[in-house]
Amino acid sequence: MESMELDDATLTALPATPPVPTQLVGNYHHQVDAKGRVFVPAALRRGLPDNSVVAPAARGRLFVWPPAAWEEHQTLYRRTAETAAQEAKFLRWLVSHAFPFDVDTQGRLLLSPWQREWAHISDRVVFAGLTAGVEISAEQTWIAEEGEPPPEEFDKLSDLVWQLSRSGRGAGS
Repeated sequence: MESMELDDATLTALPATPPVPTQLVGNYHHQVDAKGRVFVPAALRRGLPDNSVVAPAARGRLFVWPPAAWEEHQTLYRRTAETAAQEAKFLRWLVSHAFPFDVDTQGRLLLSPWQREWAHISDRVVFAGLTAGVEISAEQTWIAEEGEPPPEEFDKLSDLVWQLSRSGRGAGS
């Protein structure tokens, strides 16, 4: 086999290895300061591209949507509406309560007073990576509603997922 030499110009022209997408996973508990700023974990910041949005979510929580997922989320609201007036109302409420996901140089996100009130956030929050985005909830809400599942409860869930996937009723069916 013949050896091939690459010069500097050829090496420079080679495409860079595409970055491996960061998965938005894990849960992180952080303190909110007196001004409403909270440190966003670096593992989650890396996975959230520019133009991500913090919007209200169900059950008194906030959700950070990457741009493509945010567009898809708005489309779901449009499709849910039965009339043009209802569509405008749905989108007006959703979009007018969304804020850019902007972190300062220290990696902190400023949660507006409205966001803190909506999510019942006072002093501590939980960031939960949910693959498509990041949920932000008050720590007391997280503990009361989610907490840590007992191993036997997780075992039941795992068994159910396995059974449904084997029967063809799982995701993507």
